[in-house]
Amino acid sequence: MDVFPDSGRTLAVGRYGPNLLPGTGFFNSVKFSIVVCSDCRFVHWYVRSQDIEKVKKSGKFKKV
Repeated sequence: MDVFPDSGRTLAVGRYGPNLLPGTGFFNSVKFSIVVCSDCRFVHWYVRSQDIEKVKKSGKFKKV
């Protein structure tokens, strides 16, 4: 399986799209790293390690 790490990065809050991680800020928004598998073409979205605390503190998500 070939994986292309950090194939892209995008903000969790977009002007034209949904707020994917509410409560994590607008001006200093959380960013996702995007990883693509070249075999199955599945796309994985990961919150960057430096932004995970914003998600934990947002109060909009519960630990599962």
